Amino acid sequence: MIPVKNLFQLGAACALLMAVSASAAEPLCPVKGKAIKKSISVKHNGGDVYFCCPGCKAAFSKAKNGGKFAAKANVQLIATGQAKQVNCVVRTNKKVNPAQSITASGVKVGFCCPGCKRKASGLAGAAQTSFLFNNKKFNAAYKVGKAKE
Repeated sequence: MIPVKNLFQLGAACALLMAVSASAAEPLCPVKGKAIKKSISVKHNGGDVYFCCPGCKAAFSKAKNGGKFAAKANVQLIATGQAKQVNCVVRTNKKVNPAQSITASGVKVGFCCPGCKRKASGLAGAAQTSFLFNNKKFNAAYKVGKAKE
């Protein structure tokens, strides 16, 4: 028989493991939202965006600057470690306050103040993704560098 104390510790460890696993965004194809293949990619905003199939790569490449897929492609650049946030995504001339952040589209996003955080938190789903990760805001608030391996 397992002591109750050990069951609580086991439960807490499982909860922590699940939280850590859920917090890391898996990079997804910006067109279909499926698992990516690193052998199928294009350059976008200074990084490599990956796709699930050649058809998605073609659809993305046809659209000017990624078109309607750009925000999801920018999320992928963050999720793959190619892009790091350097400024608030709302007031792009302000530095990020580490105490003001949310998770959006599976990635951590920082803000300069509670007002900017509240503005982003008031949106959900595709509207939030488009607001936070459109090309204009992405290029002003993030710096693209070498991908983490």
